[in-house]
Amino acid sequence: LLMTHASIGMGGPTERGNHSMMHHRQLLMNLHSIHTDDPTLSQAAADAVLNGTGHKYRIQTSRERQQRWLVNQRHAKRVIKGLELLGADAEESFWLKWARYMHERSSGWKRRSLGETITMLLMPSIIVGLYF
Repeated sequence: LLMTHASIGMGGPTERGNHSMMHHRQLLMNLHSIHTDDPTLSQAAADAVLNGTGHKYRIQTSRERQQRWLVNQRHAKRVIKGLELLGADAEESFWLKWARYMHERSSGWKRRSLGETITMLLMPSIIVGLYF
């Protein structure tokens, strides 16, 4: 319960069913929805983005749950690892490169969700929220 209140205090309250909110938990949900829609394509995009860098990253996501902070925190920890994989510069993060790569090759809801994901990945308040 304490972690739920900390998350709400950090990112504000969320509205059930409103998938266009700019919130750190929405970032987790976007990443999960995009990846689980086509995990093979998602992992291929990750491999393409990391090609030649000497790094590997296996995408593993979890469905976001407002009351299940442990599941969310484990997912956030994996996202943070990806954010830090290529260095501290947000513009050069693995997740941002992955989202841009996927955005160029997507349409419909997935393209819209990837656009929102790119925006959230560039928002310091969203990234800080992942640490909660």
